[in-house]
Amino acid sequence: MKRIQIVACSALAVALMGSCSKDQVTQENPGNAIRFKSITSSATKVAETTTGDVTDFKVYAFTGTSPSFTPFYTDVYTNNGSGSTYVSDNGITHYWPADQTTNCVFTGYSPADLSNSFVAAPTDNVTDPSQAATRTISGIQPKQNAADQVDLLVFRGWGSAANNATDGVTLYMKHAMSQIQVKAVNSDATMTVKVKGVKVVAKNKANLALPDNGTSQSVAFAISHWALTDDADYTSYLSMGAETPMSTDASAPTDLMYTNGGFMLIPQTLASWSGGTTTDGAYIAVLCQISQGGAQLYPSGAGEYGYAAVAIPAGTTWQPGMKYVYTLKFFDNGGGGGTQPPVDPTDPTNPEPENPGEPVLGNPIKLTVDVTTWADGLNLGTTPDAGDVAME
Repeated sequence: MKRIQIVACSALAVALMGSCSKDQVTQENPGNAIRFKSITSSATKVAETTTGDVTDFKVYAFTGTSPSFTPFYTDVYTNNGSGSTYVSDNGITHYWPADQTTNCVFTGYSPADLSNSFVAAPTDNVTDPSQAATRTISGIQPKQNAADQVDLLVFRGWGSAANNATDGVTLYMKHAMSQIQVKAVNSDATMTVKVKGVKVVAKNKANLALPDNGTSQSVAFAISHWALTDDADYTSYLSMGAETPMSTDASAPTDLMYTNGGFMLIPQTLASWSGGTTTDGAYIAVLCQISQGGAQLYPSGAGEYGYAAVAIPAGTTWQPGMKYVYTLKFFDNGGGGGTQPPVDPTDPTNPEPENPGEPVLGNPIKLTVDVTTWADGLNLGTTPDAGDVAME
Protein backbone atom coordinates (compact mmCIF):
# COMPACT_ATOMS: atom_id res chain seq x y z
CA MET A 1 0.00 0.00 0.00
CA LYS A 2 1.30 3.47 -0.86
CA ARG A 3 -0.23 6.64 0.49
CA ILE A 4 0.78 10.17 -0.34
CA GLN A 5 0.07 12.96 2.10
CA ILE A 6 1.32 16.45 2.88
CA VAL A 7 2.89 17.28 6.24
CA ALA A 8 2.75 20.61 8.09
CA CYS A 9 5.04 23.32 6.77
CA SER A 10 6.82 26.40 8.02
CA ALA A 11 8.72 29.30 6.53
CA LEU A 12 11.23 31.86 7.58
CA ALA A 13 12.21 35.30 6.31
CA VAL A 14 15.66 36.48 7.32
CA ALA A 15 17.76 39.59 6.75
CA LEU A 16 21.51 39.22 6.26
CA MET A 17 23.41 42.37 7.18
CA GLY A 18 27.05 43.23 7.92
CA SER A 19 29.63 45.99 7.65
CA CYS A 20 30.85 47.59 4.43
CA SER A 21 34.11 46.55 2.76
CA LYS A 22 35.78 49.71 1.41
CA ASP A 23 37.65 47.98 -1.39
CA GLN A 24 34.34 46.98 -2.97
CA VAL A 25 32.70 50.40 -3.14
CA THR A 26 34.20 51.39 -6.50
CA GLN A 27 32.58 48.41 -8.23
CA GLU A 28 29.30 48.23 -6.35
CA ASN A 29 26.40 50.51 -5.56
CA PRO A 30 26.76 51.49 -1.87
CA GLY A 31 23.11 52.50 -1.75
CA ASN A 32 21.70 49.01 -2.33
CA ALA A 33 22.80 46.22 -0.01
CA ILE A 34 21.98 42.67 -1.10
CA ARG A 35 19.46 41.06 1.25
CA PHE A 36 17.98 37.57 1.31
CA LYS A 37 14.75 35.95 2.37
CA SER A 38 15.50 32.31 3.13
CA ILE A 39 12.56 29.94 2.74
CA THR A 40 12.98 26.25 3.60
CA SER A 41 10.84 23.19 4.08
CA SER A 42 9.34 22.05 7.36
CA ALA A 43 11.71 19.21 8.18
CA THR A 44 15.44 19.65 8.26
CA LYS A 45 18.04 17.54 10.00
CA VAL A 46 17.72 13.94 11.07
CA ALA A 47 15.77 14.80 14.21
CA GLU A 48 12.86 16.70 12.63
CA THR A 49 13.71 20.36 13.11
CA THR A 50 12.20 23.52 11.67
CA THR A 51 13.48 26.31 9.48
CA GLY A 52 14.45 28.27 12.57
CA ASP A 53 17.13 25.65 13.20
CA VAL A 54 18.99 26.24 9.94
CA THR A 55 22.18 27.46 11.58
CA ASP A 56 24.08 28.58 8.49
CA PHE A 57 24.33 28.43 4.73
CA LYS A 58 26.93 29.16 2.06
CA VAL A 59 26.24 31.50 -0.85
CA TYR A 60 28.11 31.62 -4.16
CA ALA A 61 27.17 34.76 -6.10
CA PHE A 62 27.73 35.34 -9.82
CA THR A 63 26.85 38.04 -12.31
CA GLY A 64 25.70 37.47 -15.85
CA THR A 65 23.51 34.85 -17.46
CA SER A 66 24.07 31.20 -18.33
CA PRO A 67 26.49 30.03 -19.52
CA SER A 68 28.64 33.18 -19.14
CA PHE A 69 28.87 33.76 -15.40
CA THR A 70 31.46 35.86 -13.60
CA PRO A 71 32.23 35.14 -9.92
CA PHE A 72 30.89 37.97 -7.75
CA TYR A 73 31.44 36.90 -4.13
CA THR A 74 31.34 33.90 -1.79
CA ASP A 75 30.19 34.12 1.81
CA VAL A 76 28.75 32.17 4.72
CA TYR A 77 25.74 33.42 6.68
CA THR A 78 25.25 32.25 10.25
CA ASN A 79 22.42 32.63 12.74
CA ASN A 80 23.64 35.18 15.27
CA GLY A 81 21.59 33.73 18.12
CA SER A 82 18.91 36.41 18.07
CA GLY A 83 16.03 34.54 16.52
CA SER A 84 15.86 34.59 12.74
CA THR A 85 18.68 37.01 11.93
CA TYR A 86 21.69 35.80 9.94
CA VAL A 87 24.96 37.69 9.52
CA SER A 88 27.94 37.40 7.20
CA ASP A 89 30.83 35.42 8.64
CA ASN A 90 33.15 37.85 6.86
CA GLY A 91 31.45 40.88 8.41
CA ILE A 92 30.77 42.30 4.96
CA THR A 93 27.72 43.98 3.47
CA HIS A 94 27.61 42.99 -0.19
CA TYR A 95 26.17 45.60 -2.57
CA TRP A 96 24.43 45.24 -5.89
CA PRO A 97 26.46 46.17 -9.00
CA ALA A 98 26.19 49.85 -9.96
CA ASP A 99 24.27 48.90 -13.10
CA GLN A 100 20.91 48.16 -11.52
CA THR A 101 19.88 45.88 -14.39
CA THR A 102 22.84 43.50 -13.91
CA ASN A 103 21.55 40.01 -13.21
CA CYS A 104 23.01 38.23 -10.17
CA VAL A 105 22.70 34.51 -9.46
CA PHE A 106 22.94 33.10 -5.92
CA THR A 107 23.46 29.38 -5.42
CA GLY A 108 24.61 27.33 -2.45
CA TYR A 109 23.80 24.93 0.31
CA SER A 110 23.26 24.37 4.03
CA PRO A 111 25.01 23.45 6.26
CA ALA A 112 27.73 25.81 5.11
CA ASP A 113 30.62 23.56 6.16
CA LEU A 114 30.33 20.08 4.66
CA SER A 115 33.76 18.90 5.81
CA ASN A 116 32.40 17.08 8.88
CA SER A 117 28.92 16.32 7.57
CA PHE A 118 29.81 13.18 5.63
CA VAL A 119 32.27 10.27 5.79
CA ALA A 120 34.85 12.39 3.96
CA ALA A 121 34.83 16.05 3.00
CA PRO A 122 33.12 16.50 -0.38
CA THR A 123 34.70 18.73 -3.01
CA ASP A 124 33.01 21.31 -5.21
CA ASN A 125 33.73 23.24 -8.40
CA VAL A 126 31.17 25.94 -7.71
CA THR A 127 33.50 28.92 -8.05
CA ASP A 128 34.96 27.79 -11.39
CA PRO A 129 33.30 29.92 -14.12
CA SER A 130 34.05 27.25 -16.72
CA GLN A 131 31.78 24.88 -14.78
CA ALA A 132 28.77 27.19 -14.81
CA ALA A 133 26.51 24.53 -16.28
CA THR A 134 27.60 21.73 -13.94
CA ARG A 135 28.31 23.12 -10.49
CA THR A 136 28.82 19.92 -8.55
CA ILE A 137 29.48 18.75 -5.00
CA SER A 138 31.42 15.52 -5.43
CA GLY A 139 31.86 12.57 -3.08
CA ILE A 140 28.81 12.87 -0.85
CA GLN A 141 28.80 9.83 1.45
CA PRO A 142 26.38 9.76 4.43
CA LYS A 143 27.78 8.69 7.78
CA GLN A 144 26.79 5.24 9.01
CA ASN A 145 24.77 6.17 12.10
CA ALA A 146 21.46 7.93 11.55
CA ALA A 147 22.16 10.24 14.48
CA ASP A 148 25.27 11.56 12.68
CA GLN A 149 23.67 12.17 9.29
CA VAL A 150 22.68 15.61 8.04
CA ASP A 151 19.92 17.07 5.93
CA LEU A 152 21.56 18.80 2.98
CA LEU A 153 19.65 21.82 1.66
CA VAL A 154 20.37 23.40 -1.74
CA PHE A 155 19.12 26.55 -3.44
CA ARG A 156 19.44 28.86 -6.42
CA GLY A 157 17.94 32.30 -6.80
CA TRP A 158 18.56 35.40 -8.84
CA GLY A 159 17.78 39.06 -8.96
CA SER A 160 18.96 42.57 -9.74
CA ALA A 161 19.07 45.88 -7.94
CA ALA A 162 16.20 47.10 -10.10
CA ASN A 163 13.93 44.25 -9.02
CA ASN A 164 15.19 43.19 -5.60
CA ALA A 165 16.95 46.08 -3.86
CA THR A 166 13.90 46.79 -1.71
CA ASP A 167 12.40 43.38 -1.02
CA GLY A 168 15.48 41.16 -1.14
CA VAL A 169 16.16 37.93 -3.02
CA THR A 170 14.13 34.89 -2.03
CA LEU A 171 16.20 31.72 -1.62
CA TYR A 172 13.97 28.65 -1.63
CA MET A 173 15.98 25.89 0.03
CA LYS A 174 15.21 22.35 -1.13
CA HIS A 175 15.98 19.08 0.64
CA ALA A 176 18.53 17.23 -1.46
CA MET A 177 18.47 13.95 0.49
CA SER A 178 15.80 11.26 0.92
CA GLN A 179 14.58 10.63 4.44
CA ILE A 180 13.94 7.01 5.46
CA GLN A 181 12.13 5.96 8.62
CA VAL A 182 11.41 2.40 9.77
CA LYS A 183 8.69 1.06 12.05
CA ALA A 184 7.69 -2.51 12.92
CA VAL A 185 4.70 -4.37 14.30
CA ASN A 186 4.24 -7.93 15.58
CA SER A 187 0.97 -9.28 14.19
CA ASP A 188 1.00 -12.52 16.22
CA ALA A 189 0.20 -12.01 19.90
CA THR A 190 1.54 -15.51 20.70
CA MET A 191 5.00 -14.31 19.69
CA THR A 192 7.23 -11.95 21.66
CA VAL A 193 9.59 -9.86 19.58
CA LYS A 194 12.17 -7.61 21.20
CA VAL A 195 14.14 -5.12 19.12
CA LYS A 196 17.35 -3.15 19.58
CA GLY A 197 17.71 -1.39 16.26
CA VAL A 198 17.47 -1.44 12.49
CA LYS A 199 19.76 -1.10 9.51
CA VAL A 200 18.97 0.07 6.00
CA VAL A 201 21.30 -1.13 3.25
CA ALA A 202 21.69 1.04 0.14
CA LYS A 203 24.34 2.57 -2.15
CA ASN A 204 26.62 4.95 -0.29
CA LYS A 205 28.28 7.55 -2.53
CA ALA A 206 27.21 10.08 -5.16
CA ASN A 207 27.86 13.44 -6.76
CA LEU A 208 25.30 16.23 -6.53
CA ALA A 209 24.79 18.91 -9.18
CA LEU A 210 23.50 22.10 -7.62
CA PRO A 211 20.24 23.47 -9.05
CA ASP A 212 20.61 24.69 -12.63
CA ASN A 213 17.37 26.63 -12.43
CA GLY A 214 15.86 28.69 -9.66
CA THR A 215 14.44 26.67 -6.77
CA SER A 216 10.81 27.41 -5.91
CA GLN A 217 7.97 26.34 -3.67
CA SER A 218 6.11 24.42 -6.36
CA VAL A 219 8.88 22.63 -8.27
CA ALA A 220 10.47 19.50 -6.78
CA PHE A 221 14.23 19.11 -6.73
CA ALA A 222 14.77 16.41 -9.36
CA ILE A 223 16.66 13.17 -8.77
CA SER A 224 18.51 13.83 -12.04
CA HIS A 225 20.78 16.15 -10.02
CA TRP A 226 22.21 13.04 -8.33
CA ALA A 227 24.64 10.53 -9.88
CA LEU A 228 26.00 7.50 -8.03
CA THR A 229 29.79 7.30 -8.30
CA ASP A 230 31.56 4.37 -9.94
CA ASP A 231 32.89 3.26 -6.56
CA ALA A 232 29.52 3.45 -4.80
CA ASP A 233 28.91 0.30 -2.76
CA TYR A 234 26.26 -1.06 -0.42
CA THR A 235 26.55 0.20 3.15
CA SER A 236 24.62 -0.63 6.32
CA TYR A 237 23.10 2.51 7.83
CA LEU A 238 22.28 2.06 11.52
CA SER A 239 19.71 3.24 14.05
CA MET A 240 20.29 1.63 17.44
CA GLY A 241 18.58 1.98 20.80
CA ALA A 242 17.57 0.25 24.00
CA GLU A 243 15.83 -3.14 24.07
CA THR A 244 12.17 -2.53 23.24
CA PRO A 245 9.21 -4.94 22.99
CA MET A 246 7.77 -4.75 19.48
CA SER A 247 4.22 -3.43 19.44
CA THR A 248 1.35 -5.79 18.61
CA ASP A 249 -0.93 -2.84 17.81
CA ALA A 250 -1.05 -2.28 14.06
CA SER A 251 -2.21 1.30 14.61
CA ALA A 252 0.83 2.09 16.78
CA PRO A 253 3.90 0.29 15.38
CA THR A 254 7.23 0.50 17.17
CA ASP A 255 9.41 3.35 15.93
CA LEU A 256 12.83 1.87 15.18
CA MET A 257 14.40 5.28 14.73
CA TYR A 258 14.38 5.81 18.52
CA THR A 259 15.59 9.41 19.02
CA ASN A 260 17.45 9.49 15.68
CA GLY A 261 14.54 10.92 13.69
CA GLY A 262 15.28 9.31 10.34
CA PHE A 263 18.00 8.26 7.91
CA MET A 264 19.20 10.95 5.48
CA LEU A 265 20.34 8.91 2.47
CA ILE A 266 21.30 9.43 -1.16
CA PRO A 267 18.33 9.53 -3.56
CA GLN A 268 18.57 6.54 -5.89
CA THR A 269 16.71 3.85 -7.77
CA LEU A 270 17.17 0.65 -5.81
CA ALA A 271 18.06 -2.84 -6.87
CA SER A 272 16.41 -5.40 -4.59
CA TRP A 273 18.43 -7.80 -2.47
CA SER A 274 17.98 -11.30 -3.92
CA GLY A 275 17.74 -12.87 -0.47
CA GLY A 276 20.99 -14.79 -0.84
CA THR A 277 24.38 -14.70 0.83
CA THR A 278 25.72 -11.64 -1.00
CA THR A 279 24.69 -8.01 -0.68
CA ASP A 280 23.44 -7.49 -4.23
CA GLY A 281 20.63 -5.05 -3.48
CA ALA A 282 18.84 -2.94 -0.92
CA TYR A 283 17.15 -4.29 2.19
CA ILE A 284 16.01 -3.44 5.71
CA ALA A 285 17.02 -5.61 8.68
CA VAL A 286 15.71 -5.45 12.25
CA LEU A 287 17.99 -6.44 15.14
CA CYS A 288 15.62 -8.62 17.14
CA GLN A 289 14.98 -11.57 19.44
CA ILE A 290 11.91 -13.77 18.89
CA SER A 291 10.31 -15.98 21.56
CA GLN A 292 7.11 -17.95 22.06
CA GLY A 293 5.77 -19.17 25.36
CA GLY A 294 8.98 -18.11 27.08
CA ALA A 295 11.19 -20.15 24.74
CA GLN A 296 13.59 -18.23 22.52
CA LEU A 297 13.19 -19.20 18.86
CA TYR A 298 15.65 -16.80 17.19
CA PRO A 299 18.56 -16.51 17.28
CA SER A 300 19.72 -19.82 18.73
CA GLY A 301 22.04 -18.34 21.36
CA ALA A 302 20.17 -17.64 24.59
CA GLY A 303 19.77 -13.91 25.20
CA GLU A 304 21.37 -12.99 21.89
CA TYR A 305 19.97 -10.84 19.09
CA GLY A 306 20.05 -11.41 15.34
CA TYR A 307 18.99 -9.58 12.22
CA ALA A 308 15.76 -10.35 10.37
CA ALA A 309 15.79 -8.82 6.89
CA VAL A 310 13.36 -8.01 4.10
CA ALA A 311 14.29 -6.82 0.62
CA ILE A 312 13.16 -3.41 -0.57
CA PRO A 313 11.17 -3.96 -3.78
CA ALA A 314 13.12 -3.65 -7.04
CA GLY A 315 12.66 -0.42 -8.95
CA THR A 316 11.88 1.62 -5.84
CA THR A 317 13.11 5.18 -6.30
CA TRP A 318 13.93 7.40 -3.35
CA GLN A 319 13.28 10.95 -4.52
CA PRO A 320 14.98 14.04 -3.06
CA GLY A 321 12.91 15.84 -0.47
CA MET A 322 10.61 12.86 0.12
CA LYS A 323 10.16 10.91 3.34
CA TYR A 324 9.60 7.15 3.12
CA VAL A 325 8.14 5.45 6.19
CA TYR A 326 8.58 1.68 5.98
CA THR A 327 6.48 -0.51 8.28
CA LEU A 328 7.71 -4.09 8.70
CA LYS A 329 4.94 -6.52 9.66
CA PHE A 330 6.13 -9.64 11.45
CA PHE A 331 3.84 -12.72 11.20
CA ASP A 332 1.12 -10.82 9.33
CA ASN A 333 -1.45 -12.87 7.38
CA GLY A 334 0.81 -15.85 6.85
CA GLY A 335 4.00 -13.80 6.91
CA GLY A 336 6.97 -14.79 9.00
CA GLY A 337 10.04 -13.33 10.66
CA GLY A 338 12.06 -12.45 7.58
CA THR A 339 15.37 -13.71 6.22
CA GLN A 340 18.85 -13.71 7.72
CA PRO A 341 20.88 -11.05 5.86
CA PRO A 342 24.33 -11.50 4.32
CA VAL A 343 27.40 -11.41 6.54
CA ASP A 344 28.75 -7.88 6.83
CA PRO A 345 32.38 -8.10 8.03
CA THR A 346 32.88 -4.36 7.49
CA ASP A 347 30.48 -3.57 10.32
CA PRO A 348 31.78 -5.07 13.59
CA THR A 349 28.83 -3.71 15.58
CA ASN A 350 26.42 -6.00 13.74
CA PRO A 351 26.04 -9.65 14.81
CA GLU A 352 26.77 -12.00 11.94
CA PRO A 353 23.82 -14.17 10.90
CA GLU A 354 23.94 -17.89 11.61
CA ASN A 355 22.67 -18.88 8.16
CA PRO A 356 22.74 -16.01 5.65
CA GLY A 357 19.86 -16.13 3.20
CA GLU A 358 17.87 -18.60 5.29
CA PRO A 359 14.41 -17.79 6.72
CA VAL A 360 14.28 -16.60 10.33
CA LEU A 361 10.87 -18.12 11.01
CA GLY A 362 8.41 -19.09 8.32
CA ASN A 363 7.70 -16.75 5.43
CA PRO A 364 9.18 -13.31 4.66
CA ILE A 365 8.24 -10.19 6.60
CA LYS A 366 5.54 -8.17 4.90
CA LEU A 367 6.44 -4.61 4.04
CA THR A 368 4.40 -1.46 3.43
CA VAL A 369 5.60 2.06 2.72
CA ASP A 370 4.03 5.48 3.16
CA VAL A 371 5.45 8.34 1.12
CA THR A 372 5.17 11.91 2.38
CA THR A 373 6.65 15.18 1.20
CA TRP A 374 8.62 17.70 3.17
CA ALA A 375 6.31 20.61 2.37
CA ASP A 376 7.85 23.76 0.98
CA GLY A 377 7.79 26.87 3.10
CA LEU A 378 5.47 29.82 2.76
CA ASN A 379 6.53 33.15 1.33
CA LEU A 380 6.06 35.56 4.21
CA GLY A 381 5.88 38.65 2.04
CA THR A 382 8.30 41.39 1.19
CA THR A 383 9.83 42.36 4.53
CA PRO A 384 13.31 40.80 4.47
CA ASP A 385 13.95 41.32 8.18
CA ALA A 386 10.54 40.25 9.48
CA GLY A 387 11.98 37.32 11.43
CA ASP A 388 8.57 35.65 11.62
CA VAL A 389 7.81 31.94 11.49
CA ALA A 390 4.50 30.88 9.97
CA MET A 391 2.91 27.50 10.62
CA GLU A 392 0.00 25.89 8.82
